[in-house]
Amino acid sequence: MFWELEREIEHLREENAEWPILVEGERDVEALRALGCDGEIVKLNRGESLESAARSLSLYGDVILLLDWDEKGVELTARISGLIRAHGARPHLDVWRRLSALTSGRISSVEELPSLYERLMEEERV
Repeated sequence: MFWELEREIEHLREENAEWPILVEGERDVEALRALGCDGEIVKLNRGESLESAARSLSLYGDVILLLDWDEKGVELTARISGLIRAHGARPHLDVWRRLSALTSGRISSVEELPSLYERLMEEERV
């Protein structure tokens, strides 16, 4: 599982060099920075409505959605994805879907990715 997670994180880093990543909050930003995502990362929870956030995000043209995999995150992903599309931009959900399937039952939030990554790396060394 470590190598699959490593591959997805590398893919995310590559996409983030080109497109911004949308996350829920500051801890998610910190988690992605810890995993080496150096591109633009935008927080959804900035005190604005989803409609306003989608309008702002649509200016990028393409946006990687990486919200949590809990019930709230899944609902937000569906809602913001539709709103971004309605504003003429393209939400990218591939990494979110693959990470969801890969981490299912182990973690439910983006902020947990670095600890899972480290745990799996340690297991791989043993």
